[in-house]
Amino acid sequence: MKMDKKAMAGMKMSGKSAGAKPTPPGQLTPGDKKMLKAMLKPDPMPMAPKDRRHAFIMCGSETLFLVHMTMFHMEEHCYQIVLRAKLPPAIMKKFREWRRKKPKQSYFLANLTESAMDVPQLASGQLKEFEAEIHEGIPDSSPPGAPKGQYNEWPWTKPAIVAKVRVTVERVVYFRHFDFNFDYPKYLTYVLFGAGEEAHMQSYQTKEPDYDHILSLEKAPAWLPADKLESAVTVNFPKEPSRPVRIKNPLTRKAYKVQYQGFWEYLGFRFADLHPLELGPTWWFGNSPLNLVQPVRPKKGK
Repeated sequence: MKMDKKAMAGMKMSGKSAGAKPTPPGQLTPGDKKMLKAMLKPDPMPMAPKDRRHAFIMCGSETLFLVHMTMFHMEEHCYQIVLRAKLPPAIMKKFREWRRKKPKQSYFLANLTESAMDVPQLASGQLKEFEAEIHEGIPDSSPPGAPKGQYNEWPWTKPAIVAKVRVTVERVVYFRHFDFNFDYPKYLTYVLFGAGEEAHMQSYQTKEPDYDHILSLEKAPAWLPADKLESAVTVNFPKEPSRPVRIKNPLTRKAYKVQYQGFWEYLGFRFADLHPLELGPTWWFGNSPLNLVQPVRPKKGK
């Protein structure tokens, strides 16, 4: 699919080329509008296999979880999905060694062109295996003067640390398609999931503007039953309003207390307690490629 640089297809990500002048907040170019009309519908414009690629942040050492990097402006990336997956034992052993040597380094996995996919194929069980490559780190391609942490293109020019590996999907842990009719949560909300002693979170995303944040906890919370951890729940940070949109990591402390599934009051009767979380490393935080038009920091006094 051919489009201008601001409306590049597939995982060319936000469509904003590095070095380009940022689009004024809230404004769409003609190319943006053309892409939105073509891509945001039940049966979007067909895409070439090379563009039907998806990035997943890799979480966990004992159990591998793959967390989809999302985009609001393209139907095929309008999904929050978390997979529990397996890699061949030799590759998983290497991954665990990398985690031990570089405990704060992020890794992401992406399906190869020959394994072009649509996310619903994972959710429906039609696709249980695919070929992928693994990359170490995500480069910062923020244009000059723009907030740091923008990711505007795949780092395909940088060699993968694993050029080809078969990924087996054990099950879908969490799946949700964006619905722009829904409003933002009252407080910052995260999807919490994991297995055994490991737990991870991804920010619950609603519509543009928003942010994508993927991190691990220091340990699985003792207050959450194991089956609920494995099936995914949401937690809310009641001292952190969800607006304005964050353009940097909002969870900078190690310890927080959260609501479970919004449980707090019922018809004015407060019935629930807050629950402790101990946060670990952040693997990914960004407003790009999630948003088409990158949010800017509000000026003081506004």
